[in-house]
Amino acid sequence: MLVNFRPAWQAALTGMFLIAFWALLMLIPVPGFGSGVLTPEGNAAAYIDHIVLGSFSYGLNTWFLSYLGFASSVLLGVLAGEFLAGSASAQKKVGGLIGAGCALVALGLVWSIWCPIIKLLWTSSFVLVTGGLSAIVMGIFYLLIDVLGFGDGLSFTVIGMNALAVYMATMLFDFRHIGHIFVGSLAPRIGVGRRTGSFDRIRCRMADPAVDVQNKDIREDLRLSVRETACVGNERTGPVVSSAGARAVNSMSL
Repeated sequence: MLVNFRPAWQAALTGMFLIAFWALLMLIPVPGFGSGVLTPEGNAAAYIDHIVLGSFSYGLNTWFLSYLGFASSVLLGVLAGEFLAGSASAQKKVGGLIGAGCALVALGLVWSIWCPIIKLLWTSSFVLVTGGLSAIVMGIFYLLIDVLGFGDGLSFTVIGMNALAVYMATMLFDFRHIGHIFVGSLAPRIGVGRRTGSFDRIRCRMADPAVDVQNKDIREDLRLSVRETACVGNERTGPVVSSAGARAVNSMSL
């Protein structure tokens, strides 16, 4: 229904949704935490989800209050699409998308001083920054493909017309193996251990009281993960990280 409103109303509703969402996150008191807390356990969005969904709450992702953020992202996309479909010249469309995107990013970064950029909550500042970056990228690709004629844009057309299918595919299939082929070698260079995935799984298992933490295989794998992470950190940050990693390894050897 909102997509049938005039662009001015859509923009106004987007602003109202973002401000209302921010106010609710800041003002709703959470038992044991108070109001204005944005930690995973103490934020108002997770609290409302727990009241409504109970044990069916979906991890750290939030839904009911975050719908205001979701709707805002959708409306930003609708506004961008309507602008592209309008009668403005190609030059104005490129300039308008990139200019609006830069403005949204700047506004989102300023707002993040009071409303942090948090994807799991889909906060108002996150909506503005990601919406702005998307507008900039859209303007660049519109310039390259539609205006200058580089490429036919077929791959973007296929993905754009099957967005839900692509989203579901990421839930059903693990594409990290494909990504590792192309960018896996970059992980150690940015401080991510090659065994981070296994480390996270082992850490979750050891946090479960039902798991025997004396299992030698698990403990040895964890020691190797920490040792490797400490070595990677030592290349970036010096002996402080290395000594911390060494203490962790030694403590697990006891």
